Amino acid sequence: MDTLELWLIRHGETTHNFENRIQGQFDSELTDLGVAQAKKLAPRLKRQSFDAVYSSDLKRAHNTAKLALPGATIMLDKRLREISFGVLENKTQAELNEAEKVTYEHVKADRFNRAPPEGESWFDHVKRTESWLAELPKRGRIAAFAHGGCVRALVLSILEHHPQNYEWNIQAQNTSINKFVFKSKTKLILSLNDAAHLEEGATWRA
Repeated sequence: MDTLELWLIRHGETTHNFENRIQGQFDSELTDLGVAQAKKLAPRLKRQSFDAVYSSDLKRAHNTAKLALPGATIMLDKRLREISFGVLENKTQAELNEAEKVTYEHVKADRFNRAPPEGESWFDHVKRTESWLAELPKRGRIAAFAHGGCVRALVLSILEHHPQNYEWNIQAQNTSINKFVFKSKTKLILSLNDAAHLEEGATWRA
């Protein structure tokens, strides 16, 4: 019986995370803490054998992948990018002008269907990430380094739950691991938002 094990991993902390800026697909850098988080992930992944490693092509995810799995062949895929916030990106909410504030509130009122100018709706984002998920092989162990929104979209897709009113949300801490097993018609959740490697004194031998 074919079995696929999928590890979805969020990138380390970025300058935009730290400054609470609207990040989206703006190509922000890892902070020193983000680099340290990715390096703490490395011992946890060291003895895992992955048949393929994917990453968003945005450097915060790609650099996290390179630090966490040094020497691995990493396949970049734009479909693993964060949701695009278009004209709202690279700004804090306080920096939005009046027109942008109206746009922000308009989109926020129906994030599933509405997109900011030059950006994506949540529905657009889901379809993009689901196209990547659908092309995965039916067997093996896969790692994918992505973004908070991307992880949430994929987890909700796997759970077959896409509420338009957002009564569900998925926490995705920096460098957290989300593991799933797909076997025939069965889906198993092994972990969600697992960032135990960041805990003080954490060590990994497995």
